[in-house]
Amino acid sequence: MTKEEVREKIYKDKNIEMIIKDNTENYLDFAVLKRYSDNAVSEYEYIENYSLITTEVFENGYVISDIHINVHMKVYDYMSIGDNKKERYIASDKNYFLGLKLKFVLKNIDDDIEEIETGYFSIYAVEDNL
Repeated sequence: MTKEEVREKIYKDKNIEMIIKDNTENYLDFAVLKRYSDNAVSEYEYIENYSLITTEVFENGYVISDIHINVHMKVYDYMSIGDNKKERYIASDKNYFLGLKLKFVLKNIDDDIEEIETGYFSIYAVEDNL
């Protein structure tokens, strides 16, 4: 099993894409959304698909990959405008450039990728759109 085969398999696996996006959104909600009121909500758009930066295949099929992903995150919150009324506004509109680790075990290239983990999220650039 070569690195190139594993990289190709990662890109084709829809479960990995879904897990990366879900966990990225959970991370950003934890890191960014908590700065706003309890009524704030977030919306996500992915600027491009994720990119594999490195892929290492170890003995026993243990695989670690570094991932890069660009995410456009809008945060909507509410502000009081009097008479107990609230108005929705865009509290934040930013692009986040993140890195993360992807880990799983793949004994054979024909096997399904299972037990996928993500971690070590790092925001390394932010672009403000407001």
